[in-house]
Amino acid sequence: MSQPLLSAAAIKAAVDRKEETVEVPEWGGSVRLVQMTAAESGEFSKELKTLAGEESGMFLMLVYSARNEQGERILTIEDVPALKEKNINVLIRLQRKALELNSWGREGLEKLKNDLGVARIDATPSPSPVA
Repeated sequence: MSQPLLSAAAIKAAVDRKEETVEVPEWGGSVRLVQMTAAESGEFSKELKTLAGEESGMFLMLVYSARNEQGERILTIEDVPALKEKNINVLIRLQRKALELNSWGREGLEKLKNDLGVARIDATPSPSPVA
């Protein structure tokens, strides 16, 4: 049986964005990551081009995806310097989940990695060598 035809009201009312809460024991809690809207995805792409060479796509992905219970962003571009001081393994774990929620394929991820310094999707977080 085919699906019913949707009205504009039904389309606008549909809750269709994925989200996931990621445990971050290193930070003593969890981070809620939410899939971007179509408008946010466009903003994200535009911001990536603007910030290329200044900020890493990893941090921008977290700025756009980390949300509170009301769905509002909890991070801003101004938080990027503080994020740069956090555990790389945690950041990669959160980035991977945010990329997955936003359905970025391997080809898109590799292009981001090459263009903007996003961690490789197949990168394995590991401790830094002791000097």
